[in-house]
Amino acid sequence: MSPVREPSTDLALLKLRHNKALDKLEQDRADRELLERLKLARRGQWLGFASLMLILGTVVLLAMTGHDLVAAAVAVPGVIAIVGVFVTGQMKMPASLLPGRVNKSAAAQPATESATN
Repeated sequence: MSPVREPSTDLALLKLRHNKALDKLEQDRADRELLERLKLARRGQWLGFASLMLILGTVVLLAMTGHDLVAAAVAVPGVIAIVGVFVTGQMKMPASLLPGRVNKSAAAQPATESATN
């Protein structure tokens, strides 16, 4: 004879399997989001590098043709703008987008749910 399981045991097993499936889906979503953020950061770095090279090429061309003041007028604001974008872009990133950060209210939620069940 096979042992008879109580309905509450079956329900608990179903809840456990459901929670594991949801955890896997959440982890997959988080992995995809991280990859997208990395792609975006990589693209931004390439665009920043390309614009810096364009500014430096323009400055060199202007300096070689004898337009030293115009070269300086292009170089200083251009380099300051590019460096400023990179520095403030890193400083103003929302905490929710930083890797390794956990929303404290979301982390505390499962503990309160299990306490009420």
